[in-house]
Amino acid sequence: MLLLAGSAAAVWMLQEPIKTYFTEQTADVASRSLDQEAIRQKTRTFIDSILSDPATTARASLFVQTLMHDPQTQASLRQLAIALLQDPELKAVLQAQVDAVVRDALQNPQNKQRLIELFSTTLRDPSTSQAAAVSLQRLATDSGVRKYVDPSR
Repeated sequence: MLLLAGSAAAVWMLQEPIKTYFTEQTADVASRSLDQEAIRQKTRTFIDSILSDPATTARASLFVQTLMHDPQTQASLRQLAIALLQDPELKAVLQAQVDAVVRDALQNPQNKQRLIELFSTTLRDPSTSQAAAVSLQRLATDSGVRKYVDPSR
């Protein structure tokens, strides 16, 4: 009985080092296992099968739809979008992507002609002229713009 009590006390006193040892051993085995290409491939295949399962897709879609109707989620997403759009690094990346897309699109003569037609149609549209006039009027009366145009003010 004394031996059992002594063993229990020793295990209790050494529980943290024992736990740390087994945690490290388990992590090491998992790491070595994941380094094996065959296991990684099987893991990818398994994950792909889960993600392509129609039932999983339907449940995920329902979950996202339910989540999107939640006012707190909508507010959080709005705040996230605003923060992302104001981030200078993201702006630079997006600008580079837009530049690349436009450049690639304009290399196709058909796309170039369509874009010219779109601009022409847009500029001839009376509502465009009206919106441009309103924008110019606002710019003309904006104090920041006026200081930039006429520094003496």
